[in-house]
Amino acid sequence: MLFTPTTAALVLAFTSSAIAAPGSFHQRRQNNQQPAVPVPAPESLSITQQLLIAPSAASRFDILKDDADFKFNLTPDEIPANRGGILKAANRNTFPALVGTGAAMALGKIAPCGINTFHVHPRSAELQIVIEGSLVTEMVPENAVRPIRNVVNKFEMVPFYQGAIHHQFNPNCEEAVFIASFANEDPGTGQVVNSIFKLDQNALLDTFGQSFPGDRIEDIKNNLPESVVAGVRSCNARCQPQNQPEEPEVEEPEVEEPEIEEPEVEEPEVEEPEIEEPEVEEPEIEEPEIEEPEIEEPEIEEPEIEEPEIEEPEIEEPEVEEPEVEEPEVEEPEAQTEDPEQQKPGYN
Repeated sequence: MLFTPTTAALVLAFTSSAIAAPGSFHQRRQNNQQPAVPVPAPESLSITQQLLIAPSAASRFDILKDDADFKFNLTPDEIPANRGGILKAANRNTFPALVGTGAAMALGKIAPCGINTFHVHPRSAELQIVIEGSLVTEMVPENAVRPIRNVVNKFEMVPFYQGAIHHQFNPNCEEAVFIASFANEDPGTGQVVNSIFKLDQNALLDTFGQSFPGDRIEDIKNNLPESVVAGVRSCNARCQPQNQPEEPEVEEPEVEEPEIEEPEVEEPEVEEPEIEEPEVEEPEIEEPEIEEPEIEEPEIEEPEIEEPEIEEPEIEEPEVEEPEVEEPEVEEPEAQTEDPEQQKPGYN
């Protein structure tokens, strides 16, 4: 660009007047600046906030001064009564040492027949591995994609893509445990059903149509679970006897009987009073004179006893007739004389 003498003079005149004139552009700019926002002292910030605004990654280790700050316990608590499970997350809020790592992790324990309801992670995908029991998982990545359903057994893993609606269900009568890893130190979680019912009521009615009970929307909103809930009725009916909590055995504490020291009681010395026996005068007793009465012995007459006369009875002897015995007549046999020769054998 070429400057003529006239042009150069005009530029110099304008510049000098602008710098020298009161209320110039530079001055007006400085006057229009807003007052500086006070920066909070580091002591009023949480550890996570201090790590996020640290000037360098190396300076974060000056904030986390204890070696134990780099260790996190993922052991889950016991599942509360009437709950379907429990989740324990390690993210940059609960575990500040994750700031700058771009990673997070969670451990979930799902009760028998429990469901980790429909949810999404808006800032990260999820890799989930089952370490105890088994789970039924479902995921819908986006529109026009089929639902993806799997039975995930012990030490098997499935991915859930960032923003994809997914859930897990424990169909067994024993607890299931899983570990989930995320590619973001703050993956976030959005419960789908709960989020839907936070929207405008008219939009809900238009979306669900006449099949939706519009007069019960508020009741439904107030009774929606936050996350893990109890499962379907068929599973509960099958596992109900096993799901009953066992009564804990209460050990009776051993109560030590305190040793009671019997106090030593000093028996007081009792002085026996001296009792003076009174002198008793024995009265003189006069023995009366007793006259013995004269007793007359009565005369006893002995009665005369007459002996009775006993008549002896006359006994008649019966007459016994002797039977007549007839003597039988015995005929004497006639003696026959035979020839002795005729009696010899062999001559007949």
